[in-house]
Amino acid sequence: MHEPRQVHLTKSITKPDGTTVAIDEGMTDLVSAIWELGLDTAMCCQNAGESLAQGGAAIPPNRWNRYAAFYTGFAWLTMPPTDMQILLNIAEPLRPGNGWASNIRLRSTGPLPHASLHFPSRQITDLTSHLRRTAARHPK
Repeated sequence: MHEPRQVHLTKSITKPDGTTVAIDEGMTDLVSAIWELGLDTAMCCQNAGESLAQGGAAIPPNRWNRYAAFYTGFAWLTMPPTDMQILLNIAEPLRPGNGWASNIRLRSTGPLPHASLHFPSRQITDLTSHLRRTAARHPK
């Protein structure tokens, strides 16, 4: 394995708990909208295929091209499973026919603590707008 590298340009934004994190520029508005709903995130990528092609994940280099071909054009988001369920319910109108896929990876020790979601990068703006409209209708 190798140490993954940051592929996309990032922007620093402040989480609700006050910590500052670097987020792919193409995901900052979406992640902020998710936080505005009171949901947590762990990791994101604006185009997983582009990132994988350039070593943006801890996978062996001989798999980069194969994984990149599969994930090109898909954003990647990880969050706690209960928060992911809420996000998927809110985003239901955007999902049909667009190849959204969510999962929780399993290891021999049990499930990982975060669920993964891959969805078309072209829907980042639409999802952001949809989440903001939802937040406006249901203020905390």
